[in-house]
Order: sequence, then C-alpha cells, then structure tokens
Amino acid sequence: MDAISGFFLDVLYYSYIKPHAAQRLGLALLLVLAVLLIYLTRRTARGSQPKLRELSAVVGLEASLGEGAPVGAKLHLGTGRAGLADSHAVETLVGIQAFGHLIKQAAAVGVPVIATAGDITTLPALENTALSGFEDTGNAALLRVDTTRFVAQDPVAYAAGVMRILNSEEVTTNVMLGSFGDEYLLMGETAAQRGIDQVVGSANPFVLPFAYATSKALLIGEEMFALAAYLQRRPTQLAGVVAQDWLRLIAVVATVLLALAASLGFVIT
Repeated sequence: MDAISGFFLDVLYYSYIKPHAAQRLGLALLLVLAVLLIYLTRRTARGSQPKLRELSAVVGLEASLGEGAPVGAKLHLGTGRAGLADSHAVETLVGIQAFGHLIKQAAAVGVPVIATAGDITTLPALENTALSGFEDTGNAALLRVDTTRFVAQDPVAYAAGVMRILNSEEVTTNVMLGSFGDEYLLMGETAAQRGIDQVVGSANPFVLPFAYATSKALLIGEEMFALAAYLQRRPTQLAGVVAQDWLRLIAVVATVLLALAASLGFVIT
C-alpha cells in the first residue's frame, strides 16, 4: 500500500505538476473543503440527514447499551497506549470523543463504566469526559472514584492491568478505541476467552488481524475516526464525513484527468 501511494505521489508531483502548481492546487483543495463543510453543515442542520454506510460496530454498541441492558452489565472503555502529546494523539482524541457518547448511554441506563488510560496525559481528558457524561444524564451520583483509571505507562503493563479488569470485574462489553500495538492481543484474547462483547477500533495495520480474530465488531482506520459522527449525529460531524467522501471522489477524478494530461505531454506549471 505504501509503495502504491508513493508511486502516485511521484507521478503527481514530479511528472506533470510543478511544485508551485502543486501548492496552488493544495490551497484550492482546502478552499473546496471549507466550502463543502459550510454547505453540508447548514444543509444537515436544516434536517437533511445524509445516508451513511451502516457500521456493524455501531449497531452492536447501541444494542449492548440499549434499554435492555442486563442486570450486572459493566462497560470497559480503553484508550490504549498513546497520550495527547505524541504522534498518535489523534487516535486517542477520537476514542475519547466517542467514549463521551457511550458514557452518557451507559449512565442513562445505569450501566457501570470503567475507563482506562495507558498514558498519564490522557487521564484528565478521560476524567472530564466521564464527569460530563454522568452530569448530562442527571446521574452524577453514580460516578465513582475508580470510574476512570490510569493503569500504567508501559504498553505491556497497561495490557496486564486491563486483563485483570476483564477477568475480575465482570465486564460484559469491552470497547477499545485508540492506539495499540502487539500488547492488544493480550487484552483481546482475554475478552474473547471470557465471551465479552468487544468492539475494537485501530489505525494500526499490524493490530487489525488480531482485532479481527478476537472481536465481533471492528472499526478499521477511517471508520474509527467517523465513529463519533455515527454516534452523536451532530451536523458538523456528519458534514465532515460527507465532505471527506466528496473529496475522495474529487481526488480520484483529478488523478485520472492529470494522468491523461501527462500521457499527452501536458505539464501544469
């Protein structure tokens, strides 16, 4: 995949588009994105809901945290190894954003929540998200001191701590959204062996095979980044998902047209 991406970048930037032209095209693309976002946000706010592809993970989460949640059900939310100051911060923030909605749903039906962090910088954001979720549902009294937990900074130690939670605290639903490495298999296999419903989202291609083998619902790459829009259904979030789809279509069409121009000997300056 990296080789294919590299090939297209080489063709795009060095064969028929000069550097200054590429910069202008990039600026034009940003302007198009801004206009799309404004238009789609207003359109969605007026009640025109876009039709999004169904994600089985979203359906599974809503079923697990619905009105029929069994007595004794407990939800674990894991943000993984990354913090808010490293290269994988976006994955962590996406997970926390989605967790905000899940915590509200769990609090509304009285399902206890355990939210774990594998980086100390993530913990304050996780605590604030949990507090907001319980307060918004009027169940702030149900928020426990140990609802949010910093487990360990080391990835393997974090996995060991989550394994203990899955084994000893009667968790019925395990949601892992964030940045994970090889240590994920320890947590995923534990949940699978105990028959815990599991939803996993990761942008790491080396983790995806393990996640696929151990979970019933998997969010791959961009699906994880779109999860908050699926759950919260805010106009700005839905507009962002649709705008990205439109931009992909524009990029594909532009690539084909520019490839044809290159084959005919045209150079964009």
